[in-house]
Amino acid sequence: MISSNHKITKQLELLFNKRKEKEPILCECMNLSYDNKNMKWHDEDKEYCVSIFNGHFIFYDKNNKGVVDFVIPIISSIQSTEEDDTIMLTGVYGVPVLCLINKNKFFLRVATRILIKQCSVSFQSLIETNQLKSNSSVLQITYLPLFGNSIQIIMLAHFYDPKRLQVPDFVYKSIKYLAMITETEGLFRLSGDSSEMEEIRELINKGEEIIFPKYSIHSISNLLKYFFRSLPHGLIPQTNMYKMVERIQNTSRSETIQILKEEVHCLSLPVFTILSVCF
Repeated sequence: MISSNHKITKQLELLFNKRKEKEPILCECMNLSYDNKNMKWHDEDKEYCVSIFNGHFIFYDKNNKGVVDFVIPIISSIQSTEEDDTIMLTGVYGVPVLCLINKNKFFLRVATRILIKQCSVSFQSLIETNQLKSNSSVLQITYLPLFGNSIQIIMLAHFYDPKRLQVPDFVYKSIKYLAMITETEGLFRLSGDSSEMEEIRELINKGEEIIFPKYSIHSISNLLKYFFRSLPHGLIPQTNMYKMVERIQNTSRSETIQILKEEVHCLSLPVFTILSVCF
């Protein structure tokens, strides 16, 4: 469930309660499947009105007094393909979908794909127009924070866009920056400036560019450490770790290296890519 933080709740209330009613687009939406604990939404054909507010698609039921059903944020990881009268929305790690279960209670579900049928041409132009408006290196969703979420959720909004690398933008840039100053005394050991670290976190959440030389090296290195510490299950899942340890028992050095190579390549793409950037 999304954090109940007051600021976040107010932001989402705006998205669910305000929308541009001008020329709403009529469409049918189907095939919303999501990965939360192996549950799935039932395939469903349902007619919606679609409008846009604050960089989000608002899907609401035209037959039920315009009650909002779900919201899709337009982020840089979303891909759209068009065939006949159907548009399919997909993403690097799925499509984030916000659902309002009841008043002041919002849930994030990650849809593997969303098929939108019988839509007008204006829907495709709506996607393109709003992605062009948000043509920054990273388009963040402020209620999907970089710190404290799983890698899969983080990668919905924070991946390094210019090369479409499966690495969070801040992680990639901070590693590259710190690699240029590895001889700094106390790197990753000395504490950073708390006010600077808070300022950097706010910039990350807003999707704004970070001017690294402006801040203490130790503030940046401590935030990078905090990112890894705040991952709910660590960077490498325990099941993978246990398997690695089990397989290298009583093996020679060359066998151990080969086994570890095999196991590392079995990791999810963002985990593998982050490790490759680090090492």
